[in-house]
Amino acid sequence: MPVLYRPPDIPKVVRGIKFQLCNECDLKQLSHVQVLKCLLYGEGQNSRKALEYGLLDPKLGANKRDEICPTCGLDHQTCIGHWGYFDLPVPIFHVGYSWHIVKILQSICKNCSRVLLPENLRERYLSSCSNPNLEYIQKKQLRKAVHKFASRMHICPYCSSVNGFVTKGSNVSYVIHDMFRYAKPKVDDYANEYAGVINENPELAPLLRKGLELIRPAKALQLFSKIPEGDLPLLLMPSGGSWTTHPRDLIVQRVPVAPSTIRPSVVSEVRSGTNEDDLTQMYQWILAQAATIEDDITESDQVACLDNLHAEFARMINSQQSGLPPVQDHKFMRGLLQRLSGKHGRFRGNLLGKRTNFTARTVISPDPNMRIDEVIVPEHCAKQLTYPERVTEFNLEFLRSLVLNGPNKHPGALFVSYTLRGEAKRQAEAQGSSDVVKRFLASDKAREDVARHLQSGDLVERHLIDGDIILFNRQPSLHRVSMQAFKAIVKPFRTFRFNPCCCNPFNADFDGDEMNVHLPQTEAARAEAKHLMLSLKNIVSPKNGEPLISPIQDLITATHLLTLKDVFFTRDQACQLASQILAGSHLNKPIRLPPPAVQWPIKLWTGKQLFNLILSPHPSTGVLVNLRVPTKSIYSSRGEEMCPNDGFVVIHNSELLAGSVDKKLLGGGSKSSIFYSLLRDYGSEVCADAMWRLGRIALFYLAHRGFSIGIGEVMPSDRLVRSKTELIKSGFATCDDYIRQYGKNTLKCNPGCSMEDTLESNLSQELSKIRDEAGAACKRELHPSNSPLVMAQSGSKGSFLNISQMIACVGQQVIGGKRVPDVINGRSLIHFPRGSRTPEAKGFVGNSFYSGLTPSEFFFHAMSGREGLTDTAVKTADTGYMQRRLVKFLEDLAVSYDNTVRDSRGDIIQFRYGSDGLDPIEMEVEKLPVDMARELNNVRETMPCYDEVALSVEEIQTALEAALKLDSFITLDPTLHSEIRFFLFTLCVINVMLCSRIFPLVSLFL
Repeated sequence: MPVLYRPPDIPKVVRGIKFQLCNECDLKQLSHVQVLKCLLYGEGQNSRKALEYGLLDPKLGANKRDEICPTCGLDHQTCIGHWGYFDLPVPIFHVGYSWHIVKILQSICKNCSRVLLPENLRERYLSSCSNPNLEYIQKKQLRKAVHKFASRMHICPYCSSVNGFVTKGSNVSYVIHDMFRYAKPKVDDYANEYAGVINENPELAPLLRKGLELIRPAKALQLFSKIPEGDLPLLLMPSGGSWTTHPRDLIVQRVPVAPSTIRPSVVSEVRSGTNEDDLTQMYQWILAQAATIEDDITESDQVACLDNLHAEFARMINSQQSGLPPVQDHKFMRGLLQRLSGKHGRFRGNLLGKRTNFTARTVISPDPNMRIDEVIVPEHCAKQLTYPERVTEFNLEFLRSLVLNGPNKHPGALFVSYTLRGEAKRQAEAQGSSDVVKRFLASDKAREDVARHLQSGDLVERHLIDGDIILFNRQPSLHRVSMQAFKAIVKPFRTFRFNPCCCNPFNADFDGDEMNVHLPQTEAARAEAKHLMLSLKNIVSPKNGEPLISPIQDLITATHLLTLKDVFFTRDQACQLASQILAGSHLNKPIRLPPPAVQWPIKLWTGKQLFNLILSPHPSTGVLVNLRVPTKSIYSSRGEEMCPNDGFVVIHNSELLAGSVDKKLLGGGSKSSIFYSLLRDYGSEVCADAMWRLGRIALFYLAHRGFSIGIGEVMPSDRLVRSKTELIKSGFATCDDYIRQYGKNTLKCNPGCSMEDTLESNLSQELSKIRDEAGAACKRELHPSNSPLVMAQSGSKGSFLNISQMIACVGQQVIGGKRVPDVINGRSLIHFPRGSRTPEAKGFVGNSFYSGLTPSEFFFHAMSGREGLTDTAVKTADTGYMQRRLVKFLEDLAVSYDNTVRDSRGDIIQFRYGSDGLDPIEMEVEKLPVDMARELNNVRETMPCYDEVALSVEEIQTALEAALKLDSFITLDPTLHSEIRFFLFTLCVINVMLCSRIFPLVSLFL
């Protein structure tokens, strides 16, 4: 057999990619062997040699460990495989092109193959379709217009033949042509042509009058081949040049055979022989059906074989195609479509996301004793994860000790790679083998020998040890901070443990979640991870610059309780709490306990004083935080630091003077928090230290104070039950009054609403009022130490609505934004009258979770809950798919050195990122990198300058003008410069106004 075409191995520059149909000639040129045999191996029971010109011909690629590819001369690791082909005895339809084939058949004459357009329309559409500058959407619209007009032409304008309705058949092997659906008068003429046949066989008359024609692939190929080249542009198929595509290429006559490297044979461990890949088996079935068709069989058997051939080819393309006959043993077969699509397909499984080595996965657990940049890795995982460390004179003794420990003792090593030296190297070069030796440290003798000869330049694959940089990730990875770098701490546990402050970026909780660890394998990767991906570098969100890594749940509750104004500690208790921050690297750092707030009859320290140690344990730290912020829920909106609820927080030079802190001061999502101020003023290290101290002190206090929820916490008092009953009775009476007015058509309509909409609006408003007033009454009844109330007030978990539903009233259940709708019988449940609009019949739940729900209330509550679950599931899938597509589409965009956003071709997408060129991480307030009001307050508190002479207004203005002309200000962004100027001069004007009011008052006392 002649040697087939082999593409030359000449380097070329790729300038673009175009997709087109692969015709028979192209397929033959790209192939290296023609498959002629259905068998895989030679004859004989134990023969495992692949047949030449078979589906496993060695020329299709090397897929065995000791095999060299005869086509390219490479081994199984480097040979990418080579394509083959085999010819079919008859043409068949391609299941992936079926709708394209039907649309072309609908557009052309089934006699002369011309596109069914009158001459005037043909010329107009030809001129439009020949435009080389058409975009894809424009081409699609033109093709749609041509198809719409041509499919409605039932008489060919060129040969006057009748053309009927064309559609897909019930089988993939034919297309149905209903010739006379739109031309009934032609039926008689057609029947007259076969008058003699009808006289002989009267039973054929009804079939002939239907005029159904089955267009088989051979007929379709004949029609497509006759389409004039001048009509191809009307079908939006390029003609002329090297990119010509013809409709006949949609019909399959030659089948490509995939390289054997992507369909390897697996040696069976159970029985003698091999297990063949699904794709190889499907190729065999196609070849077997083709061989049957070539044999001398009857016409009816040939039609059945043709249908089977279509089915097997369709199964190879898409094994889940509907209408295919079942496979023996009902085995699931993976077709080409299944190999490409889905989560485990080629695109999502290997290109968009890849599985890598040097990874570990297990359950996560909280450990507030860890710093926010540390993760505890189980020792079992640390023994499996290795890092190749180069031996130098500085780490020689350390690595030698690891080699002696071996693979089973941590810290140890698994392998050592070294280069042969002296005579051994010369022998290896003479034999043509590699001079690099890799030894496994399994035996004591091997470890001692390798350790004794260990030298600089050798490579030791050691265990993961404390301080190694690892990547920590949780799926789904929806944003950049879903994967961060941490420092590993190896402990003999079974789970990954990290500080719960780091949960928010990963959207993680500790109810069974699992996370992944990856150990970077090069120094460059370690350095990149440490300086770009370390959690200390990602405390704030890249979306808006708000804190992501922050205290949560128990930490917020404990700190809130600690800073209440009635919390006091003796000296022993205060020292025990303060000593909690003497651990790890902070073991020998000084702590200064402040003077006691109460001197007599016993010295007592407040919780606020101990909270100060979290911000600054000793004056030598130089950390001075200043904040004046109202709390989120308990601030009474008057008096600021004199708030009776202690709801206004005042921090002066790292001393908490007033207020009990809550989530707004501690948690994420707020730029007025304490930790955001520490991050902006003193950096991420100081912020991380303060967060670690908070976890140590607050949780130690909470563990010894005790905090739990019992049934008594949600038990309503008799007065609350009576109050709730009166509220519901009064509200229901109001609702009944609205319903009576609606029944009498006397209800006054709201502007722009019908009477029914007005009724629903009034009822919803009244029922919401019942729930809100019941919740307010519930809140008034609860003791300040009530655990659910403490959590809601501090913002650690839950809300006042949750408390109200547990104790007082669950409230109205909403489905689709409205009250519970009636079903087909005119009522929401069979327990209520038809057409009833009362609150009970429309989903209002008057009971609480403590008192228990009635059957109808429980059903309404389940309906609302099911809607929430359904919405969550649907939105998760939709948003995940949208995010994956957006990431793929935007992955080549980058900010260039000229501040423009460009794609991989250099095209400008934006002249400035986000239209303003501002990084949200660096913005302290909206579109400004500095919160000047906060900076002014900080300067006033930290540098009061009581002994300096005050300046006059004119002197202040002169000093400001001079400062704004300095180089440090001139080089600023013009917008920022103007904002600073406006702020400072506004401040000067305010001082003038204050002086004009204060000086007259001062003169009264002089």
